[in-house]
Amino acid sequence: GCPHLLNEIWRVHPKLVVYGHIHEGRGEELVALDKLQLLFEQVQMGQHPWRRLLQLMVRSQKSLPKANSEYDKSPKSVHFVNSAVVSGPGHCNRWEPIVVEINPECE
Repeated sequence: GCPHLLNEIWRVHPKLVVYGHIHEGRGEELVALDKLQLLFEQVQMGQHPWRRLLQLMVRSQKSLPKANSEYDKSPKSVHFVNSAVVSGPGHCNRWEPIVVEINPECE
């Protein structure tokens, strides 16, 4: 995507990012803004990809046992929602909207 938007997400750490342009990528994902994610994004953006890929492989092996238990609790997790409602040739496939409930008491 856009490197400028990616930099802003890392700077601001929003709780929710909603978009819908890539129709076939519809869905939602919780992403922890941690060192593993940063290395993955650097590989994707072509920033020393082979060196970053090696670092990513080594670091992911070290953090594998604890990753699942800490993932949802990370204060720097971002909920990404691709809310596209159409896909396919001529946008003939229609999807139901994705509903995200925001609980203000969790702030």
